[in-house]
Amino acid sequence: MTRRHYEIMDVTTFLTVADCGSISKAAKQLGHTKSMVSQRVARLERALGTELLTRSSRGVQLTDSGALYLAQASEGLALLESAAESVATESRGATGLLRVSAPVTFSTHFLGEVLCDFLHEYPDMQMQLEVHDHQIDLTAEGFDLGIRITRHPGSSSEHLSLLGLSRRVVCCSPEYASLHGVPRRKSELPQHSAIGYSNQLTSHLWSFRETKRTERFTPAPGRLQTNNGEIMRDAARDGLGIVVLPLFIVAHDLRMGRLVQIRTEEEPQPDQIFTVCPPRKARLLRVRLLVDHLKKALAGTPMWEKDLPAPF
Repeated sequence: MTRRHYEIMDVTTFLTVADCGSISKAAKQLGHTKSMVSQRVARLERALGTELLTRSSRGVQLTDSGALYLAQASEGLALLESAAESVATESRGATGLLRVSAPVTFSTHFLGEVLCDFLHEYPDMQMQLEVHDHQIDLTAEGFDLGIRITRHPGSSSEHLSLLGLSRRVVCCSPEYASLHGVPRRKSELPQHSAIGYSNQLTSHLWSFRETKRTERFTPAPGRLQTNNGEIMRDAARDGLGIVVLPLFIVAHDLRMGRLVQIRTEEEPQPDQIFTVCPPRKARLLRVRLLVDHLKKALAGTPMWEKDLPAPF
């Protein structure tokens, strides 16, 4: 029997379609037409002599053969990409494009400078940074690496690296404290107006560390809810209520005296800062270099936690 021909790009196209769950989404990610994507997958199926995908108006689904091929082809393609990268690095140094997804405010307050330092260190590398305040599917969107600040970093199938903790604090303006006082116990929080974060349940946001458990206290609903931490900070600075925010957002205002940190019995439950990457990307040198760079930047006490005034 004559062996049918297929190309590496056919395999890459199939993997992208499987990751995206849609031919149209895969076409957009690859920068190809839908017909070209369909043709490439069909050619691979003819070469293998089996159907890899079932198509419908709702998208695509892997067949049993497709699921088997996906697992092994993913590993094989990752090895090929790593081999190509090693050869390029041997001759020219670290090179390639990194596509990174990260939270908006963390990027503007801290990450931007760190990533610029990384590009200075590796002048033949390129980077595309996209900022989002919602969790995205890194594989389906074609990202090499994501940075997440959360207590629940993502799917167990993703490769995770812990960078450090993001502590959160309760704070308000000095004017608010003078007019309304401040809560000294968690049980006093419901007596105060809170500035809310609409991307997260209030009970999750206002949670505090205990020795054996996490306690949640919900302040009175405030006049403002938003999905942006910097607007929450500005509202607190203008005296609209108390707020719980990551220290990296409010540290400068605490140093300048525009906000005061409220001392409570226990600290708010911190988040963790992770890098997350699809399994195929974890072995790539450019990804490992960036993860190591971020770990060094966040080693020890984060820069935003230094030289803070004592809590009010």
